[in-house]
Amino acid sequence: MKKISLLLVVAAVWILAVGTARAADDLMRFVPPDWPVVVRVDASANTASGAYLKSVAEKADYQDIKQLNQSFATGVSRLLRALGINLGAQEGLLPWWAERVVIGVDPVSGKDPAFVVALASRDRAAAETAMSELIGSVLRDSDPVVREVAGARVTTWKIPDQKIEPAYAIGDGFVLFADSASRIQAALTSDSGKVHSLNAALDKHQDDLLAFAVNLEPIAGKMMPDKAEGSEDEGTAGLLAMAASQLKADGGVALNEHGVVLSVNGDLPPMLMMMLSSFVPAGAAKADIAKAMPREALACVALASADTLPADGITSALSSGANDPFVPAALLAASAGNVPVGAALMAIVPQPSLVVVAQASSEQQAARILGALQDALRARKFTVTRQGSRAKLTHKEAKGAGYIAQTGSKVIYASDLRSMQKAEAVTPENSLASRAAFSEVNTLVGGPQIADAWIGLDAISAIGYMYEGLVGRDFAVLRPLLDTLKGTEGIGLSVGTTESGATLKLGVKTTIAPQSPLFSAYVTAAPAITAAILFPVFARAREAAQDSVSLSNLKQLAVAVRMYTDDHDGLTPPSKTWMKALEPYVQNKDVFKSPTTGQPYVYNYKVAGLKLKQIEANPSELIVFFEGNPGVPVGPEALSWGADGTVAVAYLDGLCKRLTEAPPMDAFRAITKPVKPAKK
Repeated sequence: MKKISLLLVVAAVWILAVGTARAADDLMRFVPPDWPVVVRVDASANTASGAYLKSVAEKADYQDIKQLNQSFATGVSRLLRALGINLGAQEGLLPWWAERVVIGVDPVSGKDPAFVVALASRDRAAAETAMSELIGSVLRDSDPVVREVAGARVTTWKIPDQKIEPAYAIGDGFVLFADSASRIQAALTSDSGKVHSLNAALDKHQDDLLAFAVNLEPIAGKMMPDKAEGSEDEGTAGLLAMAASQLKADGGVALNEHGVVLSVNGDLPPMLMMMLSSFVPAGAAKADIAKAMPREALACVALASADTLPADGITSALSSGANDPFVPAALLAASAGNVPVGAALMAIVPQPSLVVVAQASSEQQAARILGALQDALRARKFTVTRQGSRAKLTHKEAKGAGYIAQTGSKVIYASDLRSMQKAEAVTPENSLASRAAFSEVNTLVGGPQIADAWIGLDAISAIGYMYEGLVGRDFAVLRPLLDTLKGTEGIGLSVGTTESGATLKLGVKTTIAPQSPLFSAYVTAAPAITAAILFPVFARAREAAQDSVSLSNLKQLAVAVRMYTDDHDGLTPPSKTWMKALEPYVQNKDVFKSPTTGQPYVYNYKVAGLKLKQIEANPSELIVFFEGNPGVPVGPEALSWGADGTVAVAYLDGLCKRLTEAPPMDAFRAITKPVKPAKK
């Protein structure tokens, strides 16, 4: 699953950086048509998102910082080189990069997930040079095997004694990575006429920067636990497997002049849709609750029906703190039933201030809700004291618990008097719905659904204006960044239902400035992203190579000890100068250091200075060298366990291996026997 996690990280970075939507068919052909997970990215002008990015990047206002971007790219290239990743690129970090990517994943094809990553390339020769440098930086201890397959140059590493064949291929217009050489072979020789089963889902997002599609049908059966035939769980497991097998999802990330939008659509099986429809109202919200919320709100959550909330559970969880404003707020939601409910955060300092509104269809219905709310409050030991058109709430465990009131067909709860006054005075003309920041975000995510949330980002916008006042707009480096900060208005989330499933949209209203240093940090990090793609493929190979070198070093040291004893009357090397003593018997000094830990091997000083014939222990059971910590007394505690849970050791007889469990203390004890005096 490490590969899946790394691939998701790579995809997330591309969302913010280079982007994509309608990836070309020449890349989709490399993904087997029945694989259940596909991600494709397109930052070219083929997509609306890519075209928007390019149009902003070409604006005259941002041309002044091209030199800054080039300097940043050079800095990243040098940083990677300092870390041992040398791309050999003089102009730009990836001169062959062509802005399009397709990633295919099959999580259940074998012991490890299978994956294919295809990148569009504009320069085959530059790609071959850069990839050779990059892979050479990652794998230094294995010789590659290069061959031609279907006109592409395929490079593979075969690690001795390991069932690993990491590989990549470079052809005309593409660079291809996969988890195995056989996967590369299949991708290059597949029937390009076959259409991927998820193509239609991906095409829903053809103008997005990034699109993805998932089909659980081939995954569900293998992921569900086996149940014995006739057992109690067999029927439940079968229903769950059937339901999961019909789950499908697709989504995308789009950029435009309004901001960034993530959209996700899920197709649910009929059985789950029936269950969902029993407690989720169909269609959009019955009323736009934002028209009843104060304009000054910092954040707002709206529900088409309060029945969608487990209100009893919420109030029970919060009942330990009667002074918490969320308790009466949850009680109002519980009393509202199936009418729309909205909650707004009015202030954070000096303490949270909250307003909750239930929008009834009539004054009579509002009166019933208010009556039910008062009963629920009294049941929880709240005192309800009438004060004109509103009532004050108090509790023996709190100084003040807020106010409740009915205004026409609205029932209102506010945690403080000032917030109540603002809520009572709301009209559609001075409501949250009339605020530009709210309406723009609401438009970005598609309007009211069964549940909506909005968070204002005035603080971020304010920072942009403050910095502009301090440094001015003539400072070219900060100008695009200031525009981005000033143009950030808020975040919106909208959840709804369709005839076959559910939809979700998450939007950030902001001005996108691709030429700002912040954006450039993502774009020019493409080599590091490519390296992240390669590391899942080659990490196991690199670790295997290091293991092989470490065991080879230990073997040389164990043999060197035997050779030393032959030349020194059977005595083993001394504990303090053992390295110097063994230098004449090894190929070079590199064998004294473990490539896995980066530290010298530890010599078992309990063996030092003894004659071999004095040692009673079985030579195949006595550890003489190991990967460990020199400052710890020799024993199991001194072993330095690797990330894979193993440690390399060498025994006195020359056997070298990796242990997965700590050896006994006797494995480090050199028990001696007295030497019989020579006969006179």
